[in-house]
Amino acid sequence: MLRFLLLLIGLGRSTSDQIHPSADPTLKLALRRITPDDFERTRTAWKVGERVAIVLFCNPIWRECARLEWQLASAAITLAVERLSATVHLVDTSAPGGEELRQELSSDTQKRSPTIIVFSRAVHTVYEGSTRATAVAMSVRGLLMGQQLIAMPPTIKDDVGLHSLDLRHPADGVLDLQTSGELHALQELQPLTFVLFYEKGRLSPMLDANYSSAAKLLFEQRVPARMARVEVDRSNDVEGWIPYTSRVDVYDFPEIKMIRKQGSTREMVAYGAGASTADLVDVARWNVGQIRQEVELRVPPRAVTIDTLSDLGVLLAVQNLVLIGFTTRWCLSCIAHYDELEATAHHLMSMPRKIAVAKVHVDGRKEQRALLEHFGVAAFPAMRVVYHGRHMGSLSGGLLAHEMVREMLSIRDELAQAEEAAEEGLRAQARGEL
Repeated sequence: MLRFLLLLIGLGRSTSDQIHPSADPTLKLALRRITPDDFERTRTAWKVGERVAIVLFCNPIWRECARLEWQLASAAITLAVERLSATVHLVDTSAPGGEELRQELSSDTQKRSPTIIVFSRAVHTVYEGSTRATAVAMSVRGLLMGQQLIAMPPTIKDDVGLHSLDLRHPADGVLDLQTSGELHALQELQPLTFVLFYEKGRLSPMLDANYSSAAKLLFEQRVPARMARVEVDRSNDVEGWIPYTSRVDVYDFPEIKMIRKQGSTREMVAYGAGASTADLVDVARWNVGQIRQEVELRVPPRAVTIDTLSDLGVLLAVQNLVLIGFTTRWCLSCIAHYDELEATAHHLMSMPRKIAVAKVHVDGRKEQRALLEHFGVAAFPAMRVVYHGRHMGSLSGGLLAHEMVREMLSIRDELAQAEEAAEEGLRAQARGEL
């Protein structure tokens, strides 16, 4: 980690950091690779440190391997943004001992295909759930929230992760949610979610029938909205539903809430329209249309291109903390790094308290020399951190997107803590306590 200067103006950690966009599908993302020989040593470290580890065993030349790697790399960025204690790796099965290791861990000696293994402490099992990035991240959240991982054998099915909602209930039916974690997971699956909160024995048959009919019609019309139902008297959560409903201002039952997922934000609002099937469907279609318009107008954040110290000064005038990536056209590793840097920018610059990401594509121009000399860049790719115009150093971790996101958020937290301590010292001095 960087050695930071004292008396800094901090960028505090915000709980809204957990609201994040999906990775840009046009970018090529990668996972940190470990060899079969290094696997056991790494696995030992997981038992002590990381609570959950996801490992993709596959041959990188397979097309399916490339698709899975992108999804898992995207999930790794999400886990980094949310500061979850989890790691994601890839083991090349074409390397000596790779396929044998996959067969040993999965108990699958028949097929030679990509396999995802989940490790939690000393337990492991095959992951057979949805391979979408959001679904993988949901499964990890579930394990970190206390869900038990069943050891091999047997293999786990889709019901281990929070994305099991789609399997427990048909897509054209109403989802009966059991935990608040499932409600959070459901928000990731669709841009619009209806949630009906009710008490046992106090849900009218007419409202229940209209609600179920609306769910079926929305499915038939291919409207990306789901209908969920919560019996507040019954829950698998330790705390139950009542404290949750109080936090979201639900006091009178039954009550319908709508959760609108707009890119990187989520908003829960009261449903104020009629409770007929037609009303529910019309409101859903209208809201989904509005969400789609907003998403289409939104341009994903990109790293800012700079070439001179003056360009950097302009950026620092509006942003305190900046990550700068230096690349060149003659550096082969820079080609792969480019997409990782853009994915990092996509997430860090989408946060409410964003961290700016800049790039310098060195091509020999004279005006770029001052930048290179100022930051002492002699090899590529190179990453530098600037805070309030001060060069703080380079990143100490890896250069994959999820690694850079996790480290930059940690840096921001350390800066915030240093500033808070400095301000407290000044206040104590003013009070005459020092």
